Amino acid sequence: MIYWLAEQQWLVAAAEDIDRLLNKKVVSPSALIYVTGVPRSRTTFFAQKLSECRGVSSFTYGHFPLLNAPNLWPFISKWYYGSGSYVERPHKDGLLVGKGSVDSFDEIIWQTNALSKVERNPNIEITKKAVSHYLNVIGRFMGAAESSIYLAKNNAIIFRAEEICGFMPQAKFLVMLRHPRELVPSLVRNHELFSNYIRENDDYRRRMRLLCHSEFGPDVAYSVSNEKANDDLCELKLAEDWWSYYSKVCVEYIRKFDQASRCGKSDQFIFFNSDNVSEKKLENLRRQLEVDVNFNDFSTSRYSYTPPKNLYYQEAVELYESFVERLNI
Repeated sequence: MIYWLAEQQWLVAAAEDIDRLLNKKVVSPSALIYVTGVPRSRTTFFAQKLSECRGVSSFTYGHFPLLNAPNLWPFISKWYYGSGSYVERPHKDGLLVGKGSVDSFDEIIWQTNALSKVERNPNIEITKKAVSHYLNVIGRFMGAAESSIYLAKNNAIIFRAEEICGFMPQAKFLVMLRHPRELVPSLVRNHELFSNYIRENDDYRRRMRLLCHSEFGPDVAYSVSNEKANDDLCELKLAEDWWSYYSKVCVEYIRKFDQASRCGKSDQFIFFNSDNVSEKKLENLRRQLEVDVNFNDFSTSRYSYTPPKNLYYQEAVELYESFVERLNI
């Protein structure tokens, strides 16, 4: 039912019109915090913790699919979601998800041009008009939530973050880092998981498309900035060489991290090494984000495996270790 609603463009438009009648309040957020990084970099954990802070609001499953009706849809959706039971998410990593859980809903707004169309387009051109549409949806959401800080988990946004900074100076990007030796096996494992889900139920593919989840499964795609890198990823996908594919994904993300760290906007990019956590570093993160967040149940998982014998993996390791050494994190 929920996914059917997401495909009804007439309903999306009608819901927005009704929502405006209920409440026309638009709030310009004092800050926009984006938790980003390579998928499986513990972005979900940190985004969920930040979303629980006072004065912070984030889109959750309870807002999907009518993200553009923040006054109307949450009132109706409670009849669908009920009390909001929480279950382990499909990644099988122990994290529980339910009505109040954050996810990459922000990316839906970007890819659908602020929900003005149902088709998804990951290759977004960041223009003044596109940002204006986006901020209008966010502003009405903030007005409904009566909060001042917008938070989003968005792994893809790092590839357009520098352009966004030019239009949204109040934006901050919390870039989560994790060593490729942990990332690559986790990415490959999840790709196999989601591919199996789709083989068993083809409707799962439709759901992933509507949620803008293209990180895993047969429709896997990453909108990296480099045309040559895109060609390499396409070839690796055709060959079904997933260890090389996800190692290459890591390479392109790390290159983008390095570029962002050198763009002269250090106040907007915050890099956090989730493999090297201490209370002092967490306290510094609280200060940089200007939120009082509790990370008391943070934990790290470790993988034990033989590193893949491919050049992309070696390149990812070298780039990553050089990057964290340069930033001293």
